[in-house]
Amino acid sequence: MLIQTADRCTQQHIQLLVIGCVNSYQNKLISIQYKAVNKLLRQYLQQKGIHYIDVFPAMEAKKAAGELLFLEDNYHLSTAGHAVLAEELYRSSSKTVHALTSL
Repeated sequence: MLIQTADRCTQQHIQLLVIGCVNSYQNKLISIQYKAVNKLLRQYLQQKGIHYIDVFPAMEAKKAAGELLFLEDNYHLSTAGHAVLAEELYRSSSKTVHALTSL
């Protein structure tokens, strides 16, 4: 399904972006496996020319600092969680724009 979506985006001249982010419940279940799965996902997407942003490390750092990143349902992002996501998207898009304008 991901490849079909990527193909459709390419046909329409749309840049596909995949964002790696987990909810609070999944966050409790993730251990060392996350790094291995994330590495494989990143490599696969890179081979397919699909841009990937991994928000998990930034969220983990904020969580460790005591930020509440999810609402009480442990699924939806809180205001602080949205701020982390926005910050990572901005940082990634700034790098992409800089790389493109440097060509």
